[in-house]
Order: sequence, then C-alpha cells, then structure tokens
Amino acid sequence: MIDVSQVLNKFSVYTGITDKSLYYYEDLCKDSLEDVIEDIRENIDIKKHTNKICCIAAALAFYRYILQVNASDNEESMSLGSLKVSKKNRTSAKSAYDFYYQMKTSSQKLFKDNEFFVSRVEII
Repeated sequence: MIDVSQVLNKFSVYTGITDKSLYYYEDLCKDSLEDVIEDIRENIDIKKHTNKICCIAAALAFYRYILQVNASDNEESMSLGSLKVSKKNRTSAKSAYDFYYQMKTSSQKLFKDNEFFVSRVEII
C-alpha cells in the first residue's frame, strides 16, 4: 500500500504549505488517495506506478482543498486602517479541477473506464 506521506509531500508542493499545519491535511490526502486507488484497474501493479498515483491523489486533494478555501472565505479584500489585503490571486476551483483532470487523463491506462459520453440520443 502507498504511504499517505508521499501524497502529503506532493500536496505540499502544489499548495505551498510546508509548515506544521500540513498535518491538518493528512485526512484530505488519505481520502483522495483511497478514491484514486478505488478507480485503478485490478490488473495494475500499484507499486510500479506509485509516483503517478501519488501525483494524481495530491492533485485531487489540491482540488478539494481549493474548494474548501474558496467556500469558507467569501471576502475578496479586507482593510484595517491603511493596510489592505486582497485575494485577487486565489486559485479558482476550475483551474484546480483542470489540473487534477489533466493529471488523471495523462495516466488514463491505469484507471477503470467509468466515464461515458453520449453525443446524441434519438427517439425512433
């Protein structure tokens, strides 16, 4: 099995969180890793693809982290006297999801085909 600390290390790179508060995101990374492993095909050697799986799980955790941050903080800026703090450079949820999706599709052969596409439904 993959150690969640490997996912945490990559999550740290994606988020920039490097201090002791990284510990608070261990469950988020663990849940993301479990979700990614659940979607892997049965005939795939997980040990052989550990790095890719950790990158994808960390990207999923990053996406979930961004959703959490954006949902919990609706303030665009804050002023205190002459000091003004702005959050114009927040990562959007769409950008975070696109990052996760790109990571996952780049290793598509590892995953079960659980997505489908219907282009047109016609009733005869």
